[in-house]
Amino acid sequence: MLKHGEEVGGILYKYDLPIENLPITFRSQLIVKEEVPLTATESLFEALELDKDTAYESFIIKLN
Repeated sequence: MLKHGEEVGGILYKYDLPIENLPITFRSQLIVKEEVPLTATESLFEALELDKDTAYESFIIKLN
């Protein structure tokens, strides 16, 4: 009789083999994200304190 999904003596067995209980590591967490420089438009919006929902009239007023 195979031990499967059972814990015997504090050790978990799957298909009669002892399995170490390790936390799951997701591949997306292993990817190193590089800092991407802002584009010219993004830099302008940041300098003028604008966002994507700002009206065109507000943009012109702040630009002048």
